[in-house]
Amino acid sequence: MLVVSDTHSNLEALEAILKNPMAKSAEIKACIGDIVGYGPNPNEIISIVKTFQHVVPGNHDAAALLGDSPVFNRAARKAISWTQQQLTEESKKFLASLPRPHEIYHFTWEGSAFAACHGSPFLPLLGYVYPRTNPDVLNRMLSKAKADILLLGHTHIPMVYHNGNEKAKLILNPGSSGQPRDLDPRASALVLEYEGGNEFTPIFIREEYEIEITADKIKDAGLPNVLAERLFLGR
Repeated sequence: MLVVSDTHSNLEALEAILKNPMAKSAEIKACIGDIVGYGPNPNEIISIVKTFQHVVPGNHDAAALLGDSPVFNRAARKAISWTQQQLTEESKKFLASLPRPHEIYHFTWEGSAFAACHGSPFLPLLGYVYPRTNPDVLNRMLSKAKADILLLGHTHIPMVYHNGNEKAKLILNPGSSGQPRDLDPRASALVLEYEGGNEFTPIFIREEYEIEITADKIKDAGLPNVLAERLFLGR
């Protein structure tokens, strides 16, 4: 299974991920929200993500459909306004068809129960779950999600949490393909390999891409320069 999140309208980054051999061989693909926002290619990104088997919305996707968000900074608000003007009716229809943004999405793969939300099980759209989050809190999230494996996004930081039990339960965040924030500018994603029984191995993949192309598109679109500059810094 390939898991991506926070693609943020960055076409070059997502295309680089999808060219990775492990990503290409994945039969199941999932996107954990924030398909659009920040970047210059919302419709093109949607046309790719709509082919994935499992997709949940993020806060930028919800804002692109419903209007501005008061929790966004100035650059994010400008990008959402621009994105709303760019979205085709087909793209809007796809975003509107996604699971409800304030609910936890469930599916089954290889006999294991998966749950996914952009933020956290307690705040599915806006919660932040970091590698430093207290393990007791993480275990409560697994219980709340009623899942063997919980997929999260939103932080733009890769994460693996293993509950330490014999019957392992995992919390996974693939990081961000479109706007990494772990000081590594390469596009980030995760491949989950099934090992049999209830065993899964998470493997992070990082891919370089032509950031200059994306950055130039951002500037040419009249979007804030900071959205281009941060791509080079991975922050």
